[in-house]
Amino acid sequence: FGIPAVTFEKRTLEIKYHSISVIIGLVLGVLTFFVRPAYILICLATLVLLGLLMSYPEAGVILAIAFVPFLGMAKHPSITLAFLVVMTAFSYLVKLLRGKRVIKFEILDLFVLFFWGVVLLSGITPGGVGGMNEAVLSAGLILVYFLAANLVRSRNWLNVTLALCIASATLTSFIGLSEHLFGLSQLDWIDSSVFSGIAGRVTSVFDNPNVLAAYLIIVFPVTVAVCFYHKDRSVKLLCGLCASIMLLCIVFTWS
Repeated sequence: FGIPAVTFEKRTLEIKYHSISVIIGLVLGVLTFFVRPAYILICLATLVLLGLLMSYPEAGVILAIAFVPFLGMAKHPSITLAFLVVMTAFSYLVKLLRGKRVIKFEILDLFVLFFWGVVLLSGITPGGVGGMNEAVLSAGLILVYFLAANLVRSRNWLNVTLALCIASATLTSFIGLSEHLFGLSQLDWIDSSVFSGIAGRVTSVFDNPNVLAAYLIIVFPVTVAVCFYHKDRSVKLLCGLCASIMLLCIVFTWS
């Protein structure tokens, strides 16, 4: 019938992969008898994430910056974030040893490295604040500075990082403003003997209005900077709107 033989070879290849998918599905289905399905999905998502980080460590920096407000949904948000940062650092180190990434060390990095060492030593020094677990956790999180400085070096990566950072903060602020508009603001964080006139303080995706304000006042000047320095007027207008939403949310945190 004039059908090329290559057509049947591709068909055979597709059937092969379909069979593998069915076998994997059966194995995972049997596992649900012993393990909760949610844990299996978490493991699969973790494997996909690790594969992404090992291929593109830049993605780890972007994910850490973009999703940091929403990590509160995890059981241990700080440990989850530290795991992401440390795995990104490991991936970057592997890429560095293979000659696929570069490292640049400037005078500012030296001071950050010194601070990193002080934080780590605070866990083992007698009389230090906190314990060894807190020190290691903080030191792991500080690594994101060195990762951002060495991985987000191209204009494209910078634009993607800034866009996701601003979008994440704007969504967080919008949730906070919605709390205020619908009367869902938290009353637990108000000293009624001094601030009796406050109807409530917004917390958004955080558990604490002060933490929400601290997060927003970090992203707010970055948003204003993009608004001033970007050449596209539509981007300027959008960033100006995002900055206004963040600023308004900061006000209703009463921080």
